[in-house]
Amino acid sequence: MKGKMETRVLNNRRAGILLLCALVASYAFICLTKNCFSSAMVFIVAEGLLTKVQTGFITSSFYIFYAILQIVGGALTDRWHPERFITVGLLGAGLCNLVIYFNQNYIVMLVMWSLNAVVQFAVWPATFKLISTMTPPDMRTNSLFIITFANPCGQVMSYVVAAIIGEVWRVNFLFCAIGLGVVALLWEICFRSLKPSMEITVDAGCLTKRLEKQKREETSDISFLRVALRSGIIIICALAFIRCLFDLGIKALTPTILYDSYASVSPTLATALNIIVLLSGILGTVIAKTIYPRFIQNELVALSIFFGISIPLSLLVLFLLGKVSYIFIVVLIALIVMFMGGGTIFTTTYIASRYTRYGKGGTAAGILNCLSSLGVVASNVVFPAIADATGGWTVTVSVWVVLMAVALFLSLICVPIWGKFIKNK
Repeated sequence: MKGKMETRVLNNRRAGILLLCALVASYAFICLTKNCFSSAMVFIVAEGLLTKVQTGFITSSFYIFYAILQIVGGALTDRWHPERFITVGLLGAGLCNLVIYFNQNYIVMLVMWSLNAVVQFAVWPATFKLISTMTPPDMRTNSLFIITFANPCGQVMSYVVAAIIGEVWRVNFLFCAIGLGVVALLWEICFRSLKPSMEITVDAGCLTKRLEKQKREETSDISFLRVALRSGIIIICALAFIRCLFDLGIKALTPTILYDSYASVSPTLATALNIIVLLSGILGTVIAKTIYPRFIQNELVALSIFFGISIPLSLLVLFLLGKVSYIFIVVLIALIVMFMGGGTIFTTTYIASRYTRYGKGGTAAGILNCLSSLGVVASNVVFPAIADATGGWTVTVSVWVVLMAVALFLSLICVPIWGKFIKNK
């Protein structure tokens, strides 16, 4: 299995920086495009072309296929040239966006957006693979940190573009289609220019993989179910699901909430205001990294604090929505997203890493990522459905409060269970 024993590595930092810049730009732009329906939702609903439920279902269909196929994408990028999957994803996504620009039939858009997820199935695994194996070894840690900002930056830019384009939201998809084609071309040119700087070398990770394999063999007698029951991962999965409901769900729905609740707020203004909410999620990650592990070593304690603070904020939104200035409501929602966004590093990264010593880290990460993706799906279907059925957002925000309270209750129950688990060496 030569492909698994050898890898291509760039032999200088200048080439490594160029590769990193190309990957960040490519992945950020494709993240921009996959948020098209979310960012244009308020304009589509205002025009009367689709309901909130239909728009939310289109977004959900993307994440259903996207989440399932990530596992397949990871396996394939380990066996074939990952850079080719990035090109395929960019060109395929561009074609899907182009079809939607010319045809806004609901079924056509649903099929195209689902296909969009399919063609992107290996873009993130390929991006991760190239950064973790091809960049010079001394650059990899910082490079992996930098690439985490590509997704939120792409998301922010998606709403910026939507706000600029405004009511002619169809142009949003044309812009993405053309942009994806250009980015695909630039990516190919950039990667080919790096070939003279590539060296074929024995994968330095092979020895590590062998050691990890030995560890897994030593712990193979411990079933994941046994570890899961000891750690309370079932409760943690529920928390990951609820957290993602409020992180990505509220981000996508904020423009529509503001537009429906305030006569003075146009779709364009609502979309522009949502950029504040999106940026607050990035700030939440910084806050989480500041308090953990310097002040808090138990991830469930941090999550309990975040959910606890978010409950009164949700209550304020419930009682004040439509009654006070929309600026105050935006601030409240931004604070909720800040804490829910901050919880991301716990439910998707740090908690999963605790299972590594049992050889179950990958399994835990996969399960938690699956539940987080389902949270995205649910937020784009359930919340808009409640709003459509009740003719407003009061009941929906009431559901937020209930779910926040449930999450706080579950996290407090899990704190001692998780604390005992992480102290057990």
